[in-house]
Amino acid sequence: GDISTAFCAIHESEKSLASTTNNRLKGLVYSQKGDIYNSQCLFVDALLAYQVSYSYFTKAQLPYHAAYAQYDIAAMYSHSR
Repeated sequence: GDISTAFCAIHESEKSLASTTNNRLKGLVYSQKGDIYNSQCLFVDALLAYQVSYSYFTKAQLPYHAAYAQYDIAAMYSHSR
């Protein structure tokens, strides 16, 4: 797919999060943002996005989602070595 379109879409999604208190949705958006950065080998940026995602999933009390975010965080540490 077109990566610039993906970056624009995730940026618009991120801006719209200001009007919601839905931590699950926020976590999902940041998880996708991390995936986009990861696909471009921007591992530090991906790590930061996954960490934000983990925080929101934890706030939403979604341990299954948080576990996946932790896996993504660990993978980014592995790539950034």
